[in-house]
Amino acid sequence: MRAARHRWLRSAASPGVAVLLLVILLCAAGFLVTKQLVNADRKAAARQRAAGDTEQLQTLLLRANTFIGGLGAALASEPAANNSRFQGLVGSETGTFLLSDAMWVQPVRAGARRRYEATFLTGLPFPPGTDVSALPGLASTLQNSASGVPSATGKAVVSTVPGFFVAQGTQFGPGPRSQGSIVLFVPTSWFGLASTLNLQRAAISLDGRHLAGSASGSVAAGPSFEALNRNWRVEAAADPATPLQVALPWLALLVPLALALLIYLIVRGIGRSRRAERDIGEILDVSLDPLCIIGVDGYLKRVNLAFERTLGYDAAELIARPLVELVHPDDRDATAASLLRLREGYGEESFESRSVRTDGAVRWLRWNTHPLLERGLVYAAAHDVTDIRTLADEQAALRRVATLVAEGGDAADVFNAVSLEVGQLLGADATRLLRYESDGRVTIVAGHGASRTEMGISPPPEQDDAYVWWRVAESVRDPRADRAADGAGLGGVAELARGIGAAVASPILVSGRQWGVIVAAWKRGETVRPDTE
Repeated sequence: MRAARHRWLRSAASPGVAVLLLVILLCAAGFLVTKQLVNADRKAAARQRAAGDTEQLQTLLLRANTFIGGLGAALASEPAANNSRFQGLVGSETGTFLLSDAMWVQPVRAGARRRYEATFLTGLPFPPGTDVSALPGLASTLQNSASGVPSATGKAVVSTVPGFFVAQGTQFGPGPRSQGSIVLFVPTSWFGLASTLNLQRAAISLDGRHLAGSASGSVAAGPSFEALNRNWRVEAAADPATPLQVALPWLALLVPLALALLIYLIVRGIGRSRRAERDIGEILDVSLDPLCIIGVDGYLKRVNLAFERTLGYDAAELIARPLVELVHPDDRDATAASLLRLREGYGEESFESRSVRTDGAVRWLRWNTHPLLERGLVYAAAHDVTDIRTLADEQAALRRVATLVAEGGDAADVFNAVSLEVGQLLGADATRLLRYESDGRVTIVAGHGASRTEMGISPPPEQDDAYVWWRVAESVRDPRADRAADGAGLGGVAELARGIGAAVASPILVSGRQWGVIVAAWKRGETVRPDTE
């Protein structure tokens, strides 16, 4: 029995139990603290709403004051009092202030008491001559209303519409009988129409009595203030607790455990991800063909060593770079269309495109791609088919020239065909076929591409373009000359051909004798393939 108790005590004192108790305490503390924070936040929101609603109510009452004050001043300046003019003055300001229920009241002595007859009206359901002193609170307000000082009554109801009256003593036109009062009825619905006051969440009191709106639950009262010779106050209720506010305390119970679980999963996921990346990297680098991983947005995410060697870029230069930037400008639209089809879920895609190396050389790559749209990735394998394409192009060019010769074509046509095919195969800006004449002269028998002006050909006096092209050919064929791709290998002839950045030349032998030479030239030296010669 004693041994069992000792085992229980040892297990209770273990680190695992201590961590569990700590988690429970943190959960309970989180629940209580979060609940208090939610309640405090709702109370603060109610106070903020009450302060804002109070400012809006003050502004509204000031607008009512301005409206009746301006109307009183307009009536006093009228030359004569009549109903149409009264209605016109009220209506001219209705669009601005959204108030339209007004009447002109004149005091009339009737024996020992005084009547207050509504003489002119607009918007109110009283016939002219109605004694409005019978309306609650209006008689005392009319008796005490000073000229130019608006005063409000208590709550009043006109045709089931709740509101209050505002009265101001003034005069309507000249003459001793022009004295009276302008009376404005302000319905409680005006508070919501003329502002953003929400009377379902705010209550307005007038002289301590409820006037409009409702507020329940967590309520905060704004400061009382005086306007229109009355005391006003706004009480605002906090918005109902949102589902999140209701759930937050309960969620706090699970936060420590969820946080620990999340940390565990993140650490485990990072470890697995790193192991997977190492495995993928080892597999990719074993391949002799370029392999890469592309995002569905077209940006490179991962490349292998063969990819770097093929295009001459470091991995750091390739990562986070769009694949189409590496593609030859003429093939970019087709490559972008293939990537678009992959993003749209058309499955695997195979295509060929030209890619430009860092040294300007163009490589033909045959692509096979496999999208994994659920991961937002595209796996791609490329095979360098440049040599195959070049060999095929050369064989096709030879066949075309051989066919032309076999068909007995004119010599000029054959020469032009040779110049054209060489230019297209090498991607040269200009090609010239030169023939060595028996008298020692050199003539151009065919040409393709850029003109003499575009290539900057400037022969010396008493010489022609053929002389310059012969000098270009001799300078690049001289083994003692520097053949740098930037054109330095042209030596002194560079002054005669300022537009040529690089050139290559190959002799043409017929029956063991040098018949002539074919020259290919580029405006920029970096566009020449290293294996062009």
